[in-house]
Amino acid sequence: MRVLISGLLTANLLCLSNSVMASDDNLHTLGVVSTATVVDYGNGEDSAAGFGINYQRLLARYPHFDVAGAVTYADMTHINLSQLKVRNLDGNLFIGRNLHRHGLHYFAGAGLFTETWSSSGSSRSYNGAQLLAGVGYNFERISVQGWFSIRDASAYALSGSEPNSVGYGVFAVSYRF
Repeated sequence: MRVLISGLLTANLLCLSNSVMASDDNLHTLGVVSTATVVDYGNGEDSAAGFGINYQRLLARYPHFDVAGAVTYADMTHINLSQLKVRNLDGNLFIGRNLHRHGLHYFAGAGLFTETWSSSGSSRSYNGAQLLAGVGYNFERISVQGWFSIRDASAYALSGSEPNSVGYGVFAVSYRF
């Protein structure tokens, strides 16, 4: 967790001096997200959905692509077992096109996640890497975007049983500033 936060802060500080960015750009977004995690074990799945917050910052702008960092926190509930609560925190670096300007944008990236599933005093944490891709649209002060992450399935192994796949989806509506 500390490595994730330290890495994002370091990347943010290194890019603050990027002379390519004008002062009138919308470098930050802060918004609400709807999230879902699906863990597919082949003979069944565990799914959780909920809401959270997301912060993104444009870190660098180049002629043909942009680089941004993002942190998302979400509280979710298991779809079938309401007493099972899921907390997710992830940090990602995006490389994409038009991330800071008005109009359509798209991106791909990678990051780290930590997710805790808890019920009745017991909990289990899952940590690992993820790859993601997404698309969105920037209005003057509002950004709407969605992305899907494929997570390291071995991070969710239970009693020797590793899931076939793990996916995490986000839909975000954010204020740009």
